[in-house]
Amino acid sequence: MTERPEDIRKLTRLSASDHGELNPLVMAPEKDTNHGLKLDVDAMLAAVTPKTRLVYVANPNNPTGTYLNRDEMARLHAGLPDHVLLVIDSAYAEYVTAKDYEAGLEMASRQPNVVMTRTFSKLYGLAGLRIGWMLAPEKVCDDALLIFRMVSSWIAVE
Repeated sequence: MTERPEDIRKLTRLSASDHGELNPLVMAPEKDTNHGLKLDVDAMLAAVTPKTRLVYVANPNNPTGTYLNRDEMARLHAGLPDHVLLVIDSAYAEYVTAKDYEAGLEMASRQPNVVMTRTFSKLYGLAGLRIGWMLAPEKVCDDALLIFRMVSSWIAVE
């Protein structure tokens, strides 16, 4: 694949600020519960600024096994500005048996700024293979495909 200049600019916009520097990664502190460390929705929302573009949540979390329940995830989403993309990584969803857990399929199906990712690698013991899927708005899929194509071409060249 030959990258067009507009593809390079688009990729740069995905990973850098308007001034060309990389956006910092901000990690919200977890809270200590009777079940171990757990994502703190209030701390995550407090860490969001006007520059925030993406909030990434591993739900359930690995290695703690804790998770945000349906109501906590809905509260997190409701507290985010519309321009912020909520990515729910549900790689270990098959291991959760709690009734109040929802992997993100419902929310990603209804909300224009929510992505849910899943993998076959964990449940089926395919750790050496990175096979997965995501449910996302069309624009997010287009951007992800652009990145995949560019990274794949870099790997082929190396």
